[in-house]
Amino acid sequence: MPFILLLIINYSDGWIHFDKRGNSIYPTVCLGAICPVFGLGWRMLEDYMIISTGRFMKFAALFYAVYLILFLICCRREYSFKERYTYFALLVYSFFFFGFALAAVAAINCVFDFSEPVQEIIDNNKGAVMVHNGLLGIKWY
Repeated sequence: MPFILLLIINYSDGWIHFDKRGNSIYPTVCLGAICPVFGLGWRMLEDYMIISTGRFMKFAALFYAVYLILFLICCRREYSFKERYTYFALLVYSFFFFGFALAAVAAINCVFDFSEPVQEIIDNNKGAVMVHNGLLGIKWY
């Protein structure tokens, strides 16, 4: 969904903005990009436990960088690096973008992994669990 919103912003020719400043008459899609972060993140935290955290964080950082670059390209008319507001907005949105990156990497790695379990371990909270390699090579259970 956030990628679709970036395309909508890019091809709307300024009629749709990412966020609202002052009394703007244009519609915004900021909440449409931020709300999926919480839904997807909560679901990934509830369902999956990541074992290979180093590899997981590398993929999340890569995903975050790609999404931030796409955001800056698609919203180039809306933000000017000559204004302090742009830096503050990017700082705030970066928190949500990185949360989206973490959740998206977990979703891609775990939800789309249809491989057989590679080992069984004992978790104090869940008992015996099956460990999978993951679609991206990030071990999870």
